[in-house]
Amino acid sequence: MRGPYQDAPDAPGAIRKMPRMIFLYIISIIVYIALIFITMNIAARKNRSPLGFGLLAVFIPLIALIIVLIINPGKAGASIESGAD
Repeated sequence: MRGPYQDAPDAPGAIRKMPRMIFLYIISIIVYIALIFITMNIAARKNRSPLGFGLLAVFIPLIALIIVLIINPGKAGASIESGAD
């Protein structure tokens, strides 16, 4: 009977093979973290808050990436208080 480990010898010092699902989990975690950093990088280039978009990307990474790609670039050095007086 084959369990989750394939051809795992029981000899001392033998290396057991990892289940295939672990590789998928590792790849998905890498993609998840990459999406967060890509979103933050694009937000910074568009003069938007990288921290704000990074936090949004933690919870909804694909939607945050789409939002940051759609928004217009902000003006450098602009703030909420610098409205017309």
